[in-house]
Amino acid sequence: MRSSPFYLWNGIRPTIVNNLALPFSTTKNVFQKKMSKKETDMTKIRNIGVMAHIDAGKTTTTERILYYTGFSRYMGNVDDGSTVTDYMEQERDRGITITSAAITCYWKKHKINLIDTPGHVDFTVEVERALRVLDGAVAILDASAGVEAQTLTVWRQAERYSIPRLIFLNKLDKPNANVELSLKSIIHDKQRGMLTFLRIYNGEVKSGTNIYNVNQKKTEKVNRLLQVDADEFQDISQASSGNIVCVSGFKETITGDTLVSSASAAQSAQRAHKNNKSTSAELLTDDTESLDTPVLAGLEIPSPVFFCSVEAPSISSQKDLDYALECLQREDPSLSAKLNPDTGQTILCGMGELHLEIVQNRILTEYGIDAHLGPLQVAYKETVKKEADITEVLDTKVGDQHHYVMLRLSVEQSSERNFRHVELVHTKENNLATIRRNHLNAIENGIKSALAGGPVLNFPVIHVSVSLHDFVINRGTSLPMVSACSISAMQKALQEANTVLMEPIMKIQVTCGELYLPSILGDLAQRRSNITSIQSWQNLQIIHATTPISELMGYSTALRTISSGMATFSLELSHYEALSTDLQNKVVEETTGLSQSF
Repeated sequence: MRSSPFYLWNGIRPTIVNNLALPFSTTKNVFQKKMSKKETDMTKIRNIGVMAHIDAGKTTTTERILYYTGFSRYMGNVDDGSTVTDYMEQERDRGITITSAAITCYWKKHKINLIDTPGHVDFTVEVERALRVLDGAVAILDASAGVEAQTLTVWRQAERYSIPRLIFLNKLDKPNANVELSLKSIIHDKQRGMLTFLRIYNGEVKSGTNIYNVNQKKTEKVNRLLQVDADEFQDISQASSGNIVCVSGFKETITGDTLVSSASAAQSAQRAHKNNKSTSAELLTDDTESLDTPVLAGLEIPSPVFFCSVEAPSISSQKDLDYALECLQREDPSLSAKLNPDTGQTILCGMGELHLEIVQNRILTEYGIDAHLGPLQVAYKETVKKEADITEVLDTKVGDQHHYVMLRLSVEQSSERNFRHVELVHTKENNLATIRRNHLNAIENGIKSALAGGPVLNFPVIHVSVSLHDFVINRGTSLPMVSACSISAMQKALQEANTVLMEPIMKIQVTCGELYLPSILGDLAQRRSNITSIQSWQNLQIIHATTPISELMGYSTALRTISSGMATFSLELSHYEALSTDLQNKVVEETTGLSQSF
């Protein structure tokens, strides 16, 4: 854990606020006046996240901080739906946090940008994107339940970004709370357009200026600069290093992008990066071999495990639905929507049943579209079973131009989940040592296009490595022709390599009383689960297992029935595993309506 000025504020004592010789309603304004001279002093700014397992008390704790720092005049209550940070209607109805909420308060001459994050596993990405810009975090632990699954997940996420953390034990007043055992979770606003949260690492941002997006290679204009207090916004003219602010006017920027003052500044950073191979580990490149453009480390977005079709209530509202999905995808990188070219349907992919249910409700409440979601389906992947070697030739004439491409590719299984780049196999006979970069990019673009949909059920192909053994091209042949030849070769290679389906395998943790343990274990066995361990904690049993996601549809309802509502569970993606021939035949038949023999 690195040292940080973050620790200077951890001795909060609310009595100081209560002892101020001022009317309580003016406390916030007084703090803001005191801070006005300190806005540009980074040592006086703290960006703090609050994270924990669902129902550990994150939002309630945040409400107390806001009250004792003088931000609010009363303590909000989750059960009453009166909290400041849970401002979405669904958050107040369900009593859970769905989106990360940013809010600013002041304490002891310090400005604190406080971020309340979700605790439900379906919204892990909300935590991930918040952690990326924090100086420190408070992990709230339910002392009566101990260290729960999502607590471990968010702790590992914070560890990845080297974020200083402290643990706050909550609910110590409950009868079964035990300190010793406790020690062993971009928004769109219709009035303001697309809103983007920024963490300023260096320099300052001013309203009305242009800044450059390094990832998208686009210039964006800062129409308005806003300080955010949950769902309330205050215009400011500028913001300095260390602050988290909100910007309106961005059209291309998405979560994880790096922004600099101008394209020339990005080019200068690129030259410096190329000249200094020992650049900070936080500076990464999309292509470490070519050292293209240095950017701040982005987010690790987990693969969606569920998908369903989404349909507009009428043809006239289809454009509105497309716009709503575009806005929601910008806000939530773990959500994706794509068009199925065969059926013409829009396919919505997400992290779980609750995740997609929330999206459907947001489309209705925020955009007024009563969209229909089709049956929930598993987002399978595909991979190859054996090696395949293909030589492909494209020889055609378009107008007066003759196009000729010949390439030889081979595919085989790989331990890496995602394809990154093609491996060049150099020999005396081929000319791969002199292949041009734009030709290689065109080949790789074709490979990626082919891997986006495999031959079995058009699911993405993973755990595949691709090698290029030979490449010949005629003068004047266009790059799209190179990509087209690469796509054709890759598709044939996947057919020859006996591509099979892979199913998502989830890590599942079930917490229950000993009375319900046999019934829950029996139910998990019927769901093709592999029990890895059973631990005892006080009078509770904690089951750790791995289970195919296809067997967990509706598990929340089933578990409540088996345990009379006395058990809880959490999920996270573990890995993908190839289906047996019988199971693959069953999935193909259920999906296409056609029997399949292999």
